[in-house]
Amino acid sequence: MYNDSNDHELLYMIRQKDEVALEMLLKKYHNTIMGIVYGMYRYARLLRISKEELYSAGMTGFVQAVECYREDLNVSFQSFLKLCVERECRSLLRKHRGLSYSLISGSLSLDMTISEDENLYLIDTIACTNPDFDPQWQFRYNEAKRSLVEKLSKMTSFEVKVVHYRLEGYSYAEIAELCDVSSKAVDNALQRIKKKLGSV
Repeated sequence: MYNDSNDHELLYMIRQKDEVALEMLLKKYHNTIMGIVYGMYRYARLLRISKEELYSAGMTGFVQAVECYREDLNVSFQSFLKLCVERECRSLLRKHRGLSYSLISGSLSLDMTISEDENLYLIDTIACTNPDFDPQWQFRYNEAKRSLVEKLSKMTSFEVKVVHYRLEGYSYAEIAELCDVSSKAVDNALQRIKKKLGSV
């Protein structure tokens, strides 16, 4: 009885709650569903979707096709089934593709508070080894710089030149030659500079 039935007859029996007819229709279109699943699996694998998940989506499409097919649409059940199965599989692919982009939409702001009293921010928990972002180091650096500029302003132009050349790595003799003075004058200037600078 079931083997000789066409799709319309099987669908009629399924709507009358005939489970054998449902099994017969599934058996008839199993290869069609699997063909669609295997056709999309190459792309699905990139999104880490298993064959089982894709087959499950295909079966959901089969159930939808059985429930929603109408003879007055002037389209064969096979074409309608393919459309429903492909649509469900593509929907699963879109959903997973959307999940892969959810890292961007689900990202956290560094200004987000993470304590109950809202005094601790996420940025406060991230260790940073760059001294430019360390407020204590920045404060000490700025103070030392201000102190050095203040002390340099109290030096003679000769002493400032000697400091500059010495910091550049020149020897006493080279500084003496550049400034057209004796090495003893450079040594005396450096002694005065050390007293003026003290601890910077």
